[in-house]
Amino acid sequence: QQKGVWFEYKCTGGLPKSGEMPTEKTTAKGELTADYQRLSIHVSHFHDIMDHYGLEIVNAPHVVKFEDEFLTYEINIDVLCRATKDIYDKEGQLVAEAGETVILDIKTSGLTDNAYSDYGWNTESITEKWRIMAQPEHYIFVWSLAHGTVPPFLFTIFNPADEKDFKVVSIKLDLESVFMAHLNWIY
Repeated sequence: QQKGVWFEYKCTGGLPKSGEMPTEKTTAKGELTADYQRLSIHVSHFHDIMDHYGLEIVNAPHVVKFEDEFLTYEINIDVLCRATKDIYDKEGQLVAEAGETVILDIKTSGLTDNAYSDYGWNTESITEKWRIMAQPEHYIFVWSLAHGTVPPFLFTIFNPADEKDFKVVSIKLDLESVFMAHLNWIY
């Protein structure tokens, strides 16, 4: 977890919830440990992804709070972005239109293509994994309550054990499925 917090800070410059600047682990010689060295390389990959997709950081992190007379919801978005151009996935499907707000979440995981683990990031099976899908469902739910829109949601996943292993996963959800998921959690 400490590696992930440090990595997010290095990617975005945004401080974590604690407000304290994260520090890296170093060897006795004062050099970055192997995982931190690889994550340093991934910082460049993160910026390449942002450039490639035309994503501009609006705020990192970004807190959204929605309150009514019954409930209070709060989410802590890693990176709130604006698409500077239309964004398409590998299949050519529109992910976000130019000017649209995009929620981006940064993950570090060695399970970038694992289809079997509940925390595996295999693209074909990801929507069946409630432990992963709960986050975009909840974030989109709260965002829609606060802003009345359904933003695109992107995960960026970086493997701290392999500096060449990273990916972007687009989660496309409609408001009806998001509200149904929340009703199922409540009842």
